[in-house]
Amino acid sequence: ATTHYAELKAYALETPRVENGCCEFDVATLRPTYRLLIGVPGKSNALAISEKLGLDMSVIERAKELVSSENKAFENVVDKLEETRRRMEDEYDRAKELSQKALKEREEAEKIKADAAKAREKEMENAKSQALRVVEQAKREAYALLQELDKLKKEQQKTKDAAELARRAKSL
Repeated sequence: ATTHYAELKAYALETPRVENGCCEFDVATLRPTYRLLIGVPGKSNALAISEKLGLDMSVIERAKELVSSENKAFENVVDKLEETRRRMEDEYDRAKELSQKALKEREEAEKIKADAAKAREKEMENAKSQALRVVEQAKREAYALLQELDKLKKEQQKTKDAAELARRAKSL
């Protein structure tokens, strides 16, 4: 059922198994948004719509006078509820947007971290490989030097042996 009676809206707020609902309406454009809001009492926009449509202000003012103070108070509460709901929806949308942005930035940071780990691992492998090449080169050079030393020792021994033979031959 649909109604603009504040008493019925209040009844729905106070009665189990009865719930308020309303269709959201944009007074600025005089168009419905086609959003059904469950649990929220709707606001009567009749006077605001009448004013926007150009109804004589004296008629609108007289209608406002005829609306009970209780009804006005209830409509004020509904206005505040609607304002709070919109603000909360905006905050929710903003929080959702920030959450998605944070998630995206986290994913990007994790990708950068993974790329850095891969690059570090590659550099470590390159450094190990280079170190092995340097060690192998040093071993080859050391081996060559040892062979050269052995060759020199043998030549020196031959020279000593030849000198010893020459000395013995002179002494004979």
